[in-house]
Amino acid sequence: MKKIILLLICFCTLNSIAQTSTTIKNGNWGDVTTWDNGVPGWGNNAIVNHNISLNAAVSLGSGDLLVNAGASLIQIGSFDISIWDNAGSFTNHGTVTANIMNGSGTYFNDGTLNLVSIDISSPASLSSTGSLTLSGDMNIGVSVNASFDGTVDIGGVIQLDNFASITNNAVFNLTGNFSMNDNSSFTTNNTFTSNGDIWAGISSSITNNSAFTINNYNGEADLINNGTMNFNDINSAYADGSITNNAGCSMILSGMFRSYNNTDVTNDGTIQVAAPGLGCVIGGNQFINNGSFTVSNNATSFSANLIENHGNLTLHNVNGQGVFHNYKNFYVTNNIDDFYGINEFHNHTGAHAEITGFVEIWNDVFVNDGYIFVGGNVTLGSGLATANNTNVFVCKGAFTNDASFNNNGAIYCIGTGDFINNWSHYIQAASCGHVNVGCNDFIDRGAVTNMNIYGNYIKEGGTAAVNMSTLAWLPCSGLDIEYYSRADGNWEDADACSGLCVWSLEQIKPDPINEYPKIYENVTIDNHLITVNNATTPQPISCDSLALKPLGKLTIDNTKTLTVNGDFIINSPENSGATGSLLDNGTINITGIQKVQRYITGMNWHYFGSPVDEFNGGDFFQSNFYYYNETTNDTWTGDNIFGTYGWTNPGTGNLSADMRGYIYYYENDMLEFQGNLNTGAKNNTLSYTNNNPSNPEFDGWNLICNPYPSAIDIDAITTTGIIDNCIYFYDDDGSSPYYNNYRYYIKGGVGANPYPAISVNGGQQYIPVAQAFFVRTTTNNQSFDLDTDLKTTCIKNKLNSYALASKTITGRFDLSPILAILIKKQ
Repeated sequence: MKKIILLLICFCTLNSIAQTSTTIKNGNWGDVTTWDNGVPGWGNNAIVNHNISLNAAVSLGSGDLLVNAGASLIQIGSFDISIWDNAGSFTNHGTVTANIMNGSGTYFNDGTLNLVSIDISSPASLSSTGSLTLSGDMNIGVSVNASFDGTVDIGGVIQLDNFASITNNAVFNLTGNFSMNDNSSFTTNNTFTSNGDIWAGISSSITNNSAFTINNYNGEADLINNGTMNFNDINSAYADGSITNNAGCSMILSGMFRSYNNTDVTNDGTIQVAAPGLGCVIGGNQFINNGSFTVSNNATSFSANLIENHGNLTLHNVNGQGVFHNYKNFYVTNNIDDFYGINEFHNHTGAHAEITGFVEIWNDVFVNDGYIFVGGNVTLGSGLATANNTNVFVCKGAFTNDASFNNNGAIYCIGTGDFINNWSHYIQAASCGHVNVGCNDFIDRGAVTNMNIYGNYIKEGGTAAVNMSTLAWLPCSGLDIEYYSRADGNWEDADACSGLCVWSLEQIKPDPINEYPKIYENVTIDNHLITVNNATTPQPISCDSLALKPLGKLTIDNTKTLTVNGDFIINSPENSGATGSLLDNGTINITGIQKVQRYITGMNWHYFGSPVDEFNGGDFFQSNFYYYNETTNDTWTGDNIFGTYGWTNPGTGNLSADMRGYIYYYENDMLEFQGNLNTGAKNNTLSYTNNNPSNPEFDGWNLICNPYPSAIDIDAITTTGIIDNCIYFYDDDGSSPYYNNYRYYIKGGVGANPYPAISVNGGQQYIPVAQAFFVRTTTNNQSFDLDTDLKTTCIKNKLNSYALASKTITGRFDLSPILAILIKKQ
């Protein structure tokens, strides 16, 4: 009996093993002679090792279909491939062309797969690492996971059902739309391009880690961008889920941007919205911008519960409601429309807001602790529960207050409109509230308390003013106003703009104003010459921080004084242009950091000197930093050195004394000198050592520098103590012979007779900021003196002073050209 049972079990087991058919030649699928074990049917396995024409549908049920490398399965007509049981699988290593691939099995392709469409349902999985092309649609069923590498081209649409997912590592091109049902997910780690739209259901997610391009997005997915996303159509983004654009990433929308209901928007990268005709709606729970968010056309409506800008937020115009906090830069760029109706607006300390049109705020709270510039009229409506200004509010139009307004900062009315405080309303300050109405009128119909008024104060009814100060400048500490030069002129040239208007309040707003910088205001001098001469005001001239941009020039006249209460920097451009220039013929007092920049070209030798008094060699890469020691017995021809090596490493410590010049091989593009600016007379003692009696031309060479934060004029030196008043600038431009590497300038000709100055190889009389140069003397301990009379506003680009393509110290002399000139002149 046991034997019978055992025989029955073995019989059943053999019958449960699927039959496998393998191709034995090229042929048709339905031809029995193509296979070693008959045409595979339902429940059977099929192995394709040849080129097979698909002349019948393939329905294997729980069976496996394997197409090996080098083999093909090419349909004749229109036939499907079906694996209808999770136990079955389709694996393609070769080439397959069919109509529809469908079922619920396991699908894998690392060859070439050309189909009309794919329709798979749970339980199933789809993986393609080769080439996948569909002329029609792809339907991914409930809970099915699909992944793609290689390339994917779909001519129809994608339908992703509930709880399904796609992970894309392929170059993926989709012609039609992409629909994602609830709780589905799509992650792309490679290029994804769709000529259609994407719709996404509740609790779904889209994560882009590469380059993502579609027409429009509409849905409730959590949208996460870690790469680049482009939305190319008019209805670009219609979001009802969270949106996260991470740092270094960008989203470009050709149409509108709208966030609703449960949306949390967080931008740490760049978002640009064109919004033609449709506008931008920022709603939902919150909108947090830490990067750059720009709407370039049409209105933006706020309705989110919380809006915070910690980056750069640029909008066309603004209306709506909500609580808006600005912590950094906020711009409204349309000069016609306005900023209107936000429930609460907080411009925080250190923040900058600029609105080119009108401002109307009627509702709950308005607080400015930063800086606001308004190009049109300002109306603070009677509906405001709180209106506070503690820092700077600049208005080019009329300023109308219909609120209870606390002003402990500064209000500047710089346009043609008046400041109007209307009936029964008040403006008050605990201390030092400041209103500057320039040429216009401050019309008070309510009550003003503890206010400093600069301009015409007109009382029209209301409560009597208390503790008023008019027609005086009494600035409050802590104001942060930026003044920019807009023309050459005197610091104080601002006579109500009836004459020359030197200043504007914003670099991007070059409109003239009728004020000049004062003690608590920051100043930037662009490509202009500004002179401090205290001619038009008895007050001391002062400011907060001061920056001289490249080509910017500042002159302080004799006996005049400028006080800088913050930092002072002289900038150099990030190219071969000239550093800014300071001529302190009078006195400059600086309480903050003093810094001078000099642009150089990296990976080259440069000749330079320090324009500050605390230049420390330890700030430089020690092994590439030298001065020239004249006392050494150093002879040369071109770059061939004979005798002792004259270049000497100076070590660390303060190396600013005696106008000494240095040579330095630097791998970056900018030198910065920080310390007290050099001023007053400077002197250097030149040395002469007779090491070569038979060849005296090798002795007496001294490397010195321009020690001032401005160019100096060699022609202005009355006595030099150097041979033939000649200076030598090293400039290895890569040409030959060697003498082309030096540019010479001879002040007043040569010899006993006066001649015009001689310039060889482009030598010049003006020595730029921080430039080192060679001179030669035949007298030991010869004094070489400079004073402030040599300083000039003639800004020159730096002399190149570098040796190309070599880390070996060069800079020797072949004197034959200059000696020939001297002989000829004499």
